[in-house]
Amino acid sequence: APHVCVEPPVPRRCTLTHPQVSCVAVLVPGVMGSRLREHTRQAGSLETVTRHLWLPESHRLLQRSAVLGPLTQTQYRAWIDSLDPNAARAGTRVEPDRRNWGLKGVACLLKAGRECVSNAKVFWDMVATLEGAGYRAGVNLFGVPFDWRFDPRENHLCADLARTLHHVTNTTRFRKAYVVAHSLGNLQILYCMQRVF
Repeated sequence: APHVCVEPPVPRRCTLTHPQVSCVAVLVPGVMGSRLREHTRQAGSLETVTRHLWLPESHRLLQRSAVLGPLTQTQYRAWIDSLDPNAARAGTRVEPDRRNWGLKGVACLLKAGRECVSNAKVFWDMVATLEGAGYRAGVNLFGVPFDWRFDPRENHLCADLARTLHHVTNTTRFRKAYVVAHSLGNLQILYCMQRVF
């Protein structure tokens, strides 16, 4: 069996007491852990309609099937096709939700009111704990969502992570950051470190 070295979740030199939070946390989710937004330009209009692509749509279809019966083949195929990154549709672009310094895209995939649906939590509880300890979005807490449908050469994670780390080390008092990744996020970051940085 491979040997895995696990460090404490919070480095010893990193103080979690407010107001002297002494380190930066950058959160990178795993596969299907970034909230994706689809922006569609209305034909003959300058208006753009935005919707969440991944979990909200599948959740809606499951609720519909529970009430109205099984999905038709057409409905199922339309949902699967909506997740295919190679099925480009005119006037449509998909990107990770980067609002609130990327935390919107990594904390929760589906909300019910102000709360996150339990099976849609990614870094929701961790963000709440860090905020309770004095961390603030855009100051010392960042998320780097990415389009998990693409491989690392195409999903822009390396560029987004580099941009975030550059921002932290050049526009804040911090000179380093702790990158906290989950599952596929670790492999994506490993790719960035070995091939890009």
